[in-house]
Amino acid sequence: MASMGYEGKIAIGAGETVIQASNITLGKRGRILERDGMRGVREHHVRDTRTGPYNVAGGFTCEPSPTELAMLLDWAIDDDSADVTVDRVLAAYLYPDCKVNTFRLSGTQGGLIVCGVELVGTTEEAGDALDDPESTSPYAYAPDLALTLVGSSTRDPQSFELSIDNQLDAERFLNSLTLAEVNSQDQIVRLRAVLPFTAANLALYDQALAGAAGSIKLSQDGFTDLVISFGRLQVPAESPPIDKGEIFLTLNMEARAYGEAAAIDVAGGAGS
Repeated sequence: MASMGYEGKIAIGAGETVIQASNITLGKRGRILERDGMRGVREHHVRDTRTGPYNVAGGFTCEPSPTELAMLLDWAIDDDSADVTVDRVLAAYLYPDCKVNTFRLSGTQGGLIVCGVELVGTTEEAGDALDDPESTSPYAYAPDLALTLVGSSTRDPQSFELSIDNQLDAERFLNSLTLAEVNSQDQIVRLRAVLPFTAANLALYDQALAGAAGSIKLSQDGFTDLVISFGRLQVPAESPPIDKGEIFLTLNMEARAYGEAAAIDVAGGAGS
């Protein structure tokens, strides 16, 4: 019988939080090394090859519940390592000490909140089969989302995307066939929002260099509000284009620390 992708599963951490995910690409990717000498013929021979190093990389997409999103955000922000298990139906594989390379949280009017996570790990081992996920309800764009920008005013965006890029070094093999360690080389936090260009949003255009604090709040009955707060959101001026439809302002913001406030901080999301 064929193995069907809908039967696949992914779990995060020792407690095996099974995520109801799709597009699971985390896995092992090896390479074969070949010497570059002249052979006297055009064909290539097996004797000229050796086993090369392999990478562990890839990710998944999900529409997270409150507790899942809080966990994923903390994992991405704090540069922590976590074991990840991928159940590929015929066999399960364990990827120890994975870190989040990139994290994206996005939403568009009329839909669900979507999370995309790209990981880097070190090795692949045999893993244990996973139970089915028992996720609670996902966040919906409306009425769960509240975006606050400039003057602590709540805005009504058409869409948004939050990204965290930890710029992991995925090539530090040294004298090993697997990564010696996975190091974060930076952390870039960006927030993109598309809003109607109205009188109420005019103050968002051509802001001062210092920028302003901002936040994303996600609310769902039975859980504490999950609040993603930003020390300062700086945004270069970009004039809104005009066509026959409604005029929209796109804000390409970058989060930076300000005083004691971190560039990005997360609180809440637990069951109440």
